[in-house]
Amino acid sequence: MDWTESCRPVFKAQKLLTAPCIYIYEIAKFVKTNSSLFEVNNNFNKRKVTQYLLKIPVPRIEMFRRSCVYMAPLIYNSLPSWITELPYNKFRVVLKKWLISHCFYSIAEFLNKKTCQSFHFRNVL
Repeated sequence: MDWTESCRPVFKAQKLLTAPCIYIYEIAKFVKTNSSLFEVNNNFNKRKVTQYLLKIPVPRIEMFRRSCVYMAPLIYNSLPSWITELPYNKFRVVLKKWLISHCFYSIAEFLNKKTCQSFHFRNVL
């Protein structure tokens, strides 16, 4: 492998998670197991997709935007709904396989991905 080549094929072939994927995986597992700590949006308009998403706290300072309290609901809301609806045991396995197959190099790349259904990714990183 040349030093200018991308490592993505190697990560996928070896079934390894990148550092951002490990962060996403651990945060998503935390939110799934501690869902009572997070508030659900009170939007009951049936035309909006945000009905079942977690409420993202309003950041007042830049340091808060980088904290887990802000990033946890943001990351969880960005996951595909077919993954978040699974029971916890299947959720862990499917999420890990999905992250390995996408091999994200940054959190911003994860939040900008069209298949992730991201809504609030401006000024995160």
